Amino acid sequence: MSTLNVDKVDPSTGTDLEIGSSGDTITVPSGATLTVSGTMNASSITAGTMATARLGSGTASGTTFLAGDQTYKAAGGVNTPASIYWDTDGFSSAQSIAASTNTEITAWDTGDMLNVGGASYSAGRITPGTAGKYIASCALQIESIEADKQVRLGISMDGTVIYVTRIITGRSSGANIAVSGTIGTDVGASGYISFYMFHDDSGARNVSSGNFSIFKVIE
Repeated sequence: MSTLNVDKVDPSTGTDLEIGSSGDTITVPSGATLTVSGTMNASSITAGTMATARLGSGTASGTTFLAGDQTYKAAGGVNTPASIYWDTDGFSSAQSIAASTNTEITAWDTGDMLNVGGASYSAGRITPGTAGKYIASCALQIESIEADKQVRLGISMDGTVIYVTRIITGRSSGANIAVSGTIGTDVGASGYISFYMFHDDSGARNVSSGNFSIFKVIE
């Protein structure tokens, strides 16, 4: 093999520079670097597989995809943090709701609750621990409400109570009333979600059972 040592190779004026002939293999040996400061057409790459690390920044894996900004992002998403309460046989201790008083529900039994993704529960309040948009749904049963009385279900998102359901009881006195509602809004990183009950009956009434679900919206 002959070696030609030069600092620069230029074509004749008005012509193109060609290296090798059809069928030849041009090799850049290990340790050498081929730098192209001009334009290399992507159509020139007709064989082999491009390393994923050369396509964009970030970590390429079976669970990421290459976005339009040439970065690898996680594929899909999960609806967590999340908290779910399922009541199979009523609260272990019914909660008394005084008349005409906005009352935060604290009777949830922790044994019937599932918290995932960093969510936690304390004294009626669920703290997701991650800022974002959340969907919260709740259903509660209040006992022995008299006729023509108002019952409201409220959901607190980050400390602000929004009453999402308001009903007027029917003509049947002493009835158990179930109310439910859903709301979605932002919750701060240290914010919490809780549930409220209001009624204007003549005396205190018990909330005996309920359920709720809270989950983060995939953004």
